[in-house]
Amino acid sequence: MKQNREKIYIGIIIALLIFTFYSRNLQSGDLQRIENNLHGIRREISGEIGRIEHQVSQIREEERWWSKGAMEIDRKGEDLQEVTVEWQIRDYKDGEQVYFHYLTTGENDYRQVEMEEVSTGFFRAVFDIEMTMDPVISVYYTGSSPSDGSNEVEEWVSQEEGQQDYLRHYVSTEYNGERRTTGEERMHFSGMKFELYHPLHIQIHYQGGNQPEYNLNIDVDYYHPSPKYQLETVEVFLMKAGQRVREVEIETREDPSHHFYHKNIPVNEEEYDEILLRFGYDSGEVFERSVEVGNQQ
Repeated sequence: MKQNREKIYIGIIIALLIFTFYSRNLQSGDLQRIENNLHGIRREISGEIGRIEHQVSQIREEERWWSKGAMEIDRKGEDLQEVTVEWQIRDYKDGEQVYFHYLTTGENDYRQVEMEEVSTGFFRAVFDIEMTMDPVISVYYTGSSPSDGSNEVEEWVSQEEGQQDYLRHYVSTEYNGERRTTGEERMHFSGMKFELYHPLHIQIHYQGGNQPEYNLNIDVDYYHPSPKYQLETVEVFLMKAGQRVREVEIETREDPSHHFYHKNIPVNEEEYDEILLRFGYDSGEVFERSVEVGNQQ
């Protein structure tokens, strides 16, 4: 495998040297033909390198004595989640003990859970972790001056906290006094949240002019695999001094990868100073995000 890669690199160097030597005395048409040939060679070499890297990846996978399985999250409370992990020990020996080790952001010591054998070579561990598993909701605010649309400002009003938090984990086995471990894996909490909810992206754009308005867009990202809980309702309320003024009907649009909610809301600083968004799921849960508006002059 290594020899094949070296031959490829040597071939590239030789081709470039030949091209550099002859290009000084060639006409433009000849140069173009050579350049086209070189582009073709580069494509073939790139494809060959890709195939070699894929083969190496397959060999490494086949040589591993373990195989990572599924990881599922189930809510047990507002800040308590039940995690189920599965792992395969390919060369499992009868009586071999298997352990799952994990720690979360801010912890220094791994916790250990003995895994239960569910079938020959296949193991499962179930444990609880303390973390909030709300949907990943990001709110992005943009604005411009009422006169000519200049002086545009952009601001993250809120971005889901904890997206950089993670669950570090690995598996170990013990048999006849010998111990071995897998490589450490890391799963970010945001990825775990995608198992429960679609991520939501909210943009509120202040559009100035003679009739200023807020362009509200809510994007339900279907790019991620179908989560456990589905969004059922989206409600938009105008608020004044923390009190609800009225509800705003919102329009919907859908394509294969996204579901959009949209509404243009006329600016009226006397009527409201906050937009409240409520998201209801088929689990019965309701999550809220609010954005303070006004003072755009």
